[in-house]
Amino acid sequence: MNEPKSQAREPETTDVNPKQPSADWVRGKTRISYHQVIDKDGTVRVIQEIEGGEWVQLKRLAEDTETTAAERIPSNVRLAYEKFTRDMKAGESVATRTLTDGTKLQVRLSQPDALVLNIEVPGFEQLPSSAQRELQELASRELAGRCLPEVGTIEKVPVACRLSGDAMSRAATIESSYGRRRIAREG
Repeated sequence: MNEPKSQAREPETTDVNPKQPSADWVRGKTRISYHQVIDKDGTVRVIQEIEGGEWVQLKRLAEDTETTAAERIPSNVRLAYEKFTRDMKAGESVATRTLTDGTKLQVRLSQPDALVLNIEVPGFEQLPSSAQRELQELASRELAGRCLPEVGTIEKVPVACRLSGDAMSRAATIESSYGRRRIAREG
C-alpha cells in the first residue's frame, strides 16, 4: 500500500513517519520542534517532536472483497481504537525510519487535541444518503462502545470517526478531468 499523503486529502496538515502507530498525519495547530543527536556509532538521529493537533488515522477499505463495508467497518474501528489507546496510555506515538543518507528520523507525537479515525469507503459518495448515514452510525456506535466508561474520549482526549469516499480516487478524477479540459483547449 502507498503511504498516505495528507496534502492530497487535506490542506494544512503535517505528515508523520509512514509506520507511525496512531496517526497518518496531524491536522491543525501544532508545536513542532527538531533536535539532532549523534549516536556513539556516528549515526545521526534527527528527532521531530509534534505536540497538539488532531491525530488523523486513515483506514482505506479495499474495493474488491467478498465482504460488505458494513462487515469491515467494525474491525477497522477496533484496530484504530487499539492503536490510539496504546499510544495514549504510553503518552506518545513514536516511529523511526532511516532516510536515504543513513540519517535516522524519529517522529514523536504527543498531547493531541483530538483523535480522528477517517475510514475511506469506495463508492461512498454514490450510496444513498440513508445508506451513508447507516454506515456512519455503525462506525460511531462501534467507537462509542469501545470508549467506555467515558464515551467519546480515549484517556480524556476527544475521539471521532468519519466516513468518506476514497480521496485518492477523487483526486485522480479531478486531475484526469483537468487533463482532458487542458488537452481540449490545446487541441
